[in-house]
Amino acid sequence: MIRRHVGNEWWLFAQDDHAALAGEFARHLGGLVEPLSVEAIRAVGMHDRGWIAADAAAVLNEAGQPQDVFETHMSRGLEIWRNSSKLALEQGGPYCGLLVSIHSLNLSSHAAGKYLQPPKSGPPDFKAIFAMNKMQHAEIEQQENCRKKLTMRTDVPLMLGLAHESLDPAEQQLIYDSRWLAAMDQLSLDLCCTGVHFPALNHVRTAPGLAEMTIHVSRIDHSSAWLRPWPFAADRVLATIPFRRMTATVFRSDEELRAAIVEAPVDRFEFELFTPGPLAATA
Repeated sequence: MIRRHVGNEWWLFAQDDHAALAGEFARHLGGLVEPLSVEAIRAVGMHDRGWIAADAAAVLNEAGQPQDVFETHMSRGLEIWRNSSKLALEQGGPYCGLLVSIHSLNLSSHAAGKYLQPPKSGPPDFKAIFAMNKMQHAEIEQQENCRKKLTMRTDVPLMLGLAHESLDPAEQQLIYDSRWLAAMDQLSLDLCCTGVHFPALNHVRTAPGLAEMTIHVSRIDHSSAWLRPWPFAADRVLATIPFRRMTATVFRSDEELRAAIVEAPVDRFEFELFTPGPLAATA
């Protein structure tokens, strides 16, 4: 769940709705950027399916507020990311399952760097390390099975699911698609969250096999942002997302929060993305 602060209100965005917004942005890629395939767009739009059950069982943070996605502890995140990978495979097929699993594996790697640093005193958290290893092994197994179904190679060196040194067109396409999945995920978060977490969308490419570039994001106000260079086919992109609006308050229990979420009115928020002008084509 994304908790956005607007005045004296919280706007709560479901993670699966945020993913659908990312998928809508992915559908508009073009012009400077090679469009994504239907399968890749599907993966972008369903990369957070594991959050559906988690958001239905929303929990509080330490301050008694609805827990935001960026406050999620690693132990909960591992379960959610693993479920997202499994559901992507079940509902979207092997390529969707492969892309989302690579995304989940990357998220777990980031979490490992954040939560599994050697403690200043005392023994390492072996239980957390075991949980991380178990989740990552499951992702690697899913990726290998998906690669076999897609007749992709399983005998090449991989780093977080990707064969960066391979010149195989299928591998380069996978790298291309996975980078844009991550970028559209971050862009959607930039628009839904209270502030911009990812002002630079890194490691994307204009086409498979070409050099990496960075997309810069600047939010103009609460509902619009510009991107440079401009990665979409149209000069302007509009998209909407549902959210629940509630007065900011402190809750006493998870159960009280969940009841309040069910009762909160559902509204729709419209975003506008645009290019800041001729500089977008040359930046």
